[in-house]
Amino acid sequence: MKKSKIIVEALNSLAEKDFSDLVLKTSLRELAVIFLFLENDEAAIIKNRLPDEKRALLAEEIVFHRKLHVSYAQFSLIADRFLERIGGNKNFKCQSWLKPVKK
Repeated sequence: MKKSKIIVEALNSLAEKDFSDLVLKTSLRELAVIFLFLENDEAAIIKNRLPDEKRALLAEEIVFHRKLHVSYAQFSLIADRFLERIGGNKNFKCQSWLKPVKK
């Protein structure tokens, strides 16, 4: 399963409970990086559930991080930390770009 699909499922499950929970469990910076790698329609549905003031701040962060050209590796690390913090499935870590260290 693609990491973006896992993130969408996690965000949707948080949204079903109380979306203010999401804002407490992650920073806008992390959310901005995560939203950069989501499909537009998925991101729009989730963003529309945010309170207006948070949505405006998130939009500013997304524009800022888009200019920084965030890599997939950076997204992967942030997404993994996010999933761990919200209690997501740790088996879905997608860090294939890291080579195992041989001793």
